[in-house]
Amino acid sequence: MRADPKFAAPYFLPGDVFAREGQHRQAAPLLRKALELSPSDVDAAVALSRALAGLEDRTASLTILEAARQHNPRLALELSRIYQKQGETDRARQYAVLAASLKQEHRKTPASLLDRQ
Repeated sequence: MRADPKFAAPYFLPGDVFAREGQHRQAAPLLRKALELSPSDVDAAVALSRALAGLEDRTASLTILEAARQHNPRLALELSRIYQKQGETDRARQYAVLAASLKQEHRKTPASLLDRQ
């Protein structure tokens, strides 16, 4: 099956529910498939990242978020949290500063332009 966002929902929805319930082993394959079908789906990327972190696979979790950041730079805060949990405080601080600067930038952007992003 080729990448097509309309086919991602049947994988994302149950995967997201499993992830929110802490059933990371069940969530990960579903969310991975959803992201495969819709590579720019930031929600799927974040959910998969959290499921992988729940499985103690922090490296894969970070790789997913780093890739998704190209679609949504505001994922810097999530990256900061994960690096902090890993004890990588310098890297966590870098992403926290980036997240804060993006938040300031967001405040300066008219709402009409944010809807187009």
